[in-house]
Amino acid sequence: MKAFLAVKRSSKILLAVIISISALGIFIPMRIFFADRFFTTKKSKSPYITVFIHGSFGPLLGFLSLPDVLNDKISGTLYRTTTKKMRMDDFFYKSQPILDRGLKRIMPTLNPALIGNKYYAAYPITQAYASINEACKPDNHNELLYTFGWSGLMSQHSRRYEAIRLYNALAQEVEKLQKEGLTPRIRIITHSHGGNLCLNLAAVQYVLKSHAFDQRQIISSDPDEQESIEKMAALFTKLTTKEIASMGVDQKIYDYVPQHKNLVIDELVMLGTPIQAETETFCYAPIFKTVYNLYSDEDQVQKSDWISTKKSLSNARVSKKAPASLLKFGPPARVIQAQIITHKGAIKAPTKNQKAHKASEEKSLLTQLLEGKNVFTRNSADPTHKELWFLGWENSDEAFSLPIAPLPIVAFIPLITKVLTQSTYTDATITLKKTDALFAITATSNKNLHSTTITLPLEIVTDLQKKTDLWKAPESTQLHEFEAVYKHLTT
Repeated sequence: MKAFLAVKRSSKILLAVIISISALGIFIPMRIFFADRFFTTKKSKSPYITVFIHGSFGPLLGFLSLPDVLNDKISGTLYRTTTKKMRMDDFFYKSQPILDRGLKRIMPTLNPALIGNKYYAAYPITQAYASINEACKPDNHNELLYTFGWSGLMSQHSRRYEAIRLYNALAQEVEKLQKEGLTPRIRIITHSHGGNLCLNLAAVQYVLKSHAFDQRQIISSDPDEQESIEKMAALFTKLTTKEIASMGVDQKIYDYVPQHKNLVIDELVMLGTPIQAETETFCYAPIFKTVYNLYSDEDQVQKSDWISTKKSLSNARVSKKAPASLLKFGPPARVIQAQIITHKGAIKAPTKNQKAHKASEEKSLLTQLLEGKNVFTRNSADPTHKELWFLGWENSDEAFSLPIAPLPIVAFIPLITKVLTQSTYTDATITLKKTDALFAITATSNKNLHSTTITLPLEIVTDLQKKTDLWKAPESTQLHEFEAVYKHLTT
């Protein structure tokens, strides 16, 4: 009997060993096969917080209350109330990466069904960005994508106030991730006046580090920058504590004196940002490590803002130098400027006197306007103000169209910043070109005409184009847009 029990026990052990080995043999290949779907991969401890920030919202509506807008006193105006209603209408979410107000985490997708067929453009644009980022920077893991929504008003005062809210929202998100054991870096990608909002983050930090809350201090040797810092300091006197603000509603929860004095923005990418005296030198501020100013000659909107600046017109390029007073706050940011062109249609080769030409562009544009010329006539397939940021559907009636349509330039920021980083150029021309098998981006130095090129398989871009085509909402015509605006004007 003992012998029988011993054999039985041995049989059970042997059977258990066989089952374990068999299970292990099945598990290992299944673990490899399903790794990307069901198992958590090792994540980077220093992910990027990448935030997409839109520009002005319905800027032409500013003419409804022009005297008040010019005086930057828009509270209670028809312009303010109409824009506020439009900002809550999701019709206007279907062409650009914009969601509700505030800092919102977004999970990109190219499948409209996953968001209830709402056709919000933020999803395919951020997915295209993420796909291109993965293709050209495969070592970048678990990048966290967000949108930051703001009022979009044509107002220096509003952009300063929204900068305080953005500063606090970013600081809170960084602290939250740090508690999870992460050390996040921050990248902000912005369009039009969203760039000026972000440049005001420098003013927020200057006020914090100088303790200039209730007294006038000379912080900057640049008079325009000094004036902007003083106006930011004046806003601080209207703020409360974080505890009291937390009882507020909507974005008012961020209307408190910032507690984090050392926020760092690793990259600020500005697309079509009107360069204005009020914020121009903030691009050198130590809060930023690198600032990219990307522009296009076909973007006449960028150079036409005479409403929300004290100068006659805004510019496309940063022309001022870093203020001498900057050094007491830390090393200046690296500022990289690049014009974006395509290899389709009329192409203007960069010249050595390009800087001088760009420095005088305000005068030349004003001269053209006074001469009665239509400066908004398109002369090439270089990106327009909208094509830098908005989805663009090809129109057979147009003489030119962006070769990456319906994708906007913002989706290709990973490629653009990569080629500029590799080349080390600080003043360049970026050329987008399609060949039979490749999509190429070339950076050409405007100083010595040296160039650097990086490529992607063309199928990556064409596949993204085809899938993004599915996001064209039925009501995406100009007539529908006019009706949507008119609806809010008359209600």
